[in-house]
Amino acid sequence: MSALSAPVTVAKKTTIIENVRVVGLSRSATDVFVVHLGDGIIQSIIRDPSSPQGEPSFDGTGRWLCPGWIDVQLNDYELFSEFSGKTVDQHCRRIRQVLRYQRSLGVTGLILATLAAPLEDILLYLQGIARVMEAEDPESDEGDSTMLGALVEGTFLNPELCGCHNVAYTVPPSLANWPLIQQLIDTRAVKLMNFAPEMAEEDDVLQVIERVTAQGIVVAAGHAKPSAELLRKAAVRGARYWIHLGNATGTSTKPFSDGGALEEVLRNDDLIATIIVDKQHVHPALVRDFIERKEIDRVVGISDAGFALGPPDGEWTVFGIRGKTAPDRSRLEIVKSHTGRGASTPTLFGSSCEMRNVFENTLNLLSADMQGIYHRHHAALRFEDALAAASAICSGNPAKLLGLSDRGSIEVGRRSDCLLLDISGSP
Repeated sequence: MSALSAPVTVAKKTTIIENVRVVGLSRSATDVFVVHLGDGIIQSIIRDPSSPQGEPSFDGTGRWLCPGWIDVQLNDYELFSEFSGKTVDQHCRRIRQVLRYQRSLGVTGLILATLAAPLEDILLYLQGIARVMEAEDPESDEGDSTMLGALVEGTFLNPELCGCHNVAYTVPPSLANWPLIQQLIDTRAVKLMNFAPEMAEEDDVLQVIERVTAQGIVVAAGHAKPSAELLRKAAVRGARYWIHLGNATGTSTKPFSDGGALEEVLRNDDLIATIIVDKQHVHPALVRDFIERKEIDRVVGISDAGFALGPPDGEWTVFGIRGKTAPDRSRLEIVKSHTGRGASTPTLFGSSCEMRNVFENTLNLLSADMQGIYHRHHAALRFEDALAAASAICSGNPAKLLGLSDRGSIEVGRRSDCLLLDISGSP
């Protein structure tokens, strides 16, 4: 397995890195560059090490320079377990704590997801996110560029595919609920919004998707089981991606309505698929199959981590659902649901991985020969190509999904949200 050292986030101050391999550019171990960072952007990338650039701040020998990771789906179960009654100021303090922790792990762009919860509490949380985006701290007018916004994930899902969300707080994505939807958007924090298309009348939900898209919100479908035909119509009206493909994803092998959601996501080039690449939520062979079918440019890796500050040991409760962290910390499991029923076999509550794990797992999958499930065999990509693909899935593609042209790759003029990585071992 490829081992990564703790990533080093390069600061905004003027920095020169010599003898460094650059993801997407270096084609061999000896193909190194001098990279000049200054004023918060990448100023130059020069292949000739003899080019005068001033005194180096870092010797990048043996390391790779990669764009910072962008996680478009991170949860904060710990906060949600004591959600009710929190003020906007309390949310701001918590969010800044999460951002500091995630930055220490190499995450340079972050979307926080909401669980199904009382509307008044969600609104206060979103207001906290908006305030952090607009002003990093009370003494500064500068917004925190790591905080990219919120994903409203749980409110409009299908209760039959609720996962860890409490169905008591779900509502249909119908025109009758448009005032609620607009309230959420008006917080200025929402960047992504999830709908289960089959939970409202077809014309209703398609109008909702169109209206939300017109306000600059990226629409997702997930925790849902629409027919392929309905999901295709949703994509035509503006839906851009599917949330955690392979989890809470409806499927049908029948020809009626042209199949189910899984089938449509895989064949529809207008839909991006996000995937939890933690080796728990989706079988690794299926992840490889999904990437092969969707192609690199239409896949986004997410952590969907349950605990924004890392998983605690033992048991815990979130909105009436009792869960626990697996002894090996590989996953979060449901102990007892909101109905009071326990799980006789391990049932996933959520993910315990970090974006570093998502990146590493993706790199390992792409750089190894392996058997698929729907594909007989996947040939290993050349290491440099696998690394570029893993970087696209964890940085470049999330940036494109969010419409951000200032980050996600190592290019002149992009933000200097860079990581220096040591990569060793084998898949």
